[in-house]
Amino acid sequence: MNEVIIQLENVYKAYKIGNDTILALKNINLLIKKAEFISIVGPSGSGKTTLLNLIGALDKPTKGKILFNGIDLTQQNDKEISKYRAENVGFIFQTFNLIPSLNVWENVKLPTYFSSKKGFKEDKIMELLELVGLKERAFHKPLQLSGGEQQRVAIARALVNDPQILIADEPTGNLDSKNAEIILDIFKNLNLSGKTIILATHNLKLVEYSNRIIHLYDGVIKDEFVR
Repeated sequence: MNEVIIQLENVYKAYKIGNDTILALKNINLLIKKAEFISIVGPSGSGKTTLLNLIGALDKPTKGKILFNGIDLTQQNDKEISKYRAENVGFIFQTFNLIPSLNVWENVKLPTYFSSKKGFKEDKIMELLELVGLKERAFHKPLQLSGGEQQRVAIARALVNDPQILIADEPTGNLDSKNAEIILDIFKNLNLSGKTIILATHNLKLVEYSNRIIHLYDGVIKDEFVR
């Protein structure tokens, strides 16, 4: 049985908006094992993005613990959290977030400047671009690419530091069905190679390829389905 890589214990997240307090997540308890492919589904406002941001340490819980390989991230300082994000998590967003002034090769290399991992070889960038089918586009600028191609560059960028976890927030949300299918195949193969994938999605095809589906509603895990 695969070991637990992420554990959330009694996690709450509240936001202050004016004089109001919005409770985005309520008493979340969740175990994520190595090499799982998890889809988090639910209506808009259910807390999906908030949950991803907490797992990726882009935000901190109001209450509760989040453990990565047994280490409580809520007790880590800013430097340790930055190291966790840079070396253990790859982020893929709906809006790609590529830097327009950099070419594809430079965009993919960018996360390596924030990692202290040793032994990085620049040949790896071309290997990753070949993996996502864009080796011949290495020196194009993002605006010279289609939306699907930009998202594939974003996946290569997320992989460049060899993270244990990939976190994707609506990764096919801005793509047509053909490009969404290409992204699906990439995720499927990455998971088969041992990557832990956690994504929020409305794409039923992505959900079909997950081995675990978590339903969020009003900040609460309503049910889970394991394939």
